[in-house]
Amino acid sequence: MTRLLTTTLLFLFAFIDYADSQTLSGKISIRSRDNIIHKLPDSICYMMPQFTKADIVYTSGKQFSAVVNICNVDNSVRFINRDGDTLLMANANSVQYITTPEALYTRINDYFIRNIAISGKISLGIRNIFRIDVEQTELSGGGIGLPKTSTARTASNLETDYNVDKDVAREVEWEIKSEFILSDSQKRYPCKRSSFEKLFPSKKKEIKEYVKQNKIDFDKKEDLILLFKFCVE
Repeated sequence: MTRLLTTTLLFLFAFIDYADSQTLSGKISIRSRDNIIHKLPDSICYMMPQFTKADIVYTSGKQFSAVVNICNVDNSVRFINRDGDTLLMANANSVQYITTPEALYTRINDYFIRNIAISGKISLGIRNIFRIDVEQTELSGGGIGLPKTSTARTASNLETDYNVDKDVAREVEWEIKSEFILSDSQKRYPCKRSSFEKLFPSKKKEIKEYVKQNKIDFDKKEDLILLFKFCVE
């Protein structure tokens, strides 16, 4: 894994979903003790298209393999055990990397980033930000809401809304936004020209000219990959 980060080779990964920066939204019908994760479509709930055999590397250097997926709702790592049950992985906040045959996922602060281009310690990736209009403290234990690690940050709690019949289902709106970011393995930066110039200071003038001449759209994956390639050449 260290070799992966220190090499100057460029690795590119192709994805079908979230090809460009975008926002998707919808509604789910949910009762006060329902688990939101069980109500959402898997394509929204999880970062990977399906649970996949992966190598998990912790910041301590410990590593092992498991069939896992990354939950967009609360940024947790979930795995399937030998009995076929889906469980929360302990100490997921200490996970540094998750590698599958198709992709490399990096945890930076509270988010997992799906890398699409890497050169040395600098990477271009996609993160998913999930929001819903209810709030909770223990998603895994049932009840509507989201744990502190979740990207969701909005709305009212049914437990404190005494006008709500807790046995009656209600519709709540959800939203998931995919956005591109740059990272130097410790910090993340928004995908804009100034970030590229900060991470590639020796090419500051060239980057400005390249963006202008090629009309780079910072919401399009193909444009960002072209710019990233230009910066690392």
